[in-house]
Amino acid sequence: MVTAFGKFCRKLRIDRGQIMLDMAESLQVSPAFLSAVENGKKNIPAQWGDRIIKAYKLSEKKSMELLDAIDKSKTEIRINLSKHSEQDRNLAIAFAREFGSLNSEQKKEILKMLSAERKD
Repeated sequence: MVTAFGKFCRKLRIDRGQIMLDMAESLQVSPAFLSAVENGKKNIPAQWGDRIIKAYKLSEKKSMELLDAIDKSKTEIRINLSKHSEQDRNLAIAFAREFGSLNSEQKKEILKMLSAERKD
């Protein structure tokens, strides 16, 4: 299944008249690895967002679209909790443990609450 990141990259290549090999070379990986990332079989390397933005000289709008596509395509999230309080660490761990058992309504409510916090 092609991820949001994969769709973004394919459209970017088409718009620029490039093939997968061209993008793979600019990312310093094999076309097979790029394909695996685009199809969600491999995680997106952390530095790829910046590399693609620089290599393709993306506008601010396109850069945001890319970063959004990367976020939507992630299958794993790592959080460095070393500088956070014990309460924050406990919250993050509890959320991770319970995430799979939350129903759709609970997830919507949490997302709504977190989105409201960012707007303030």
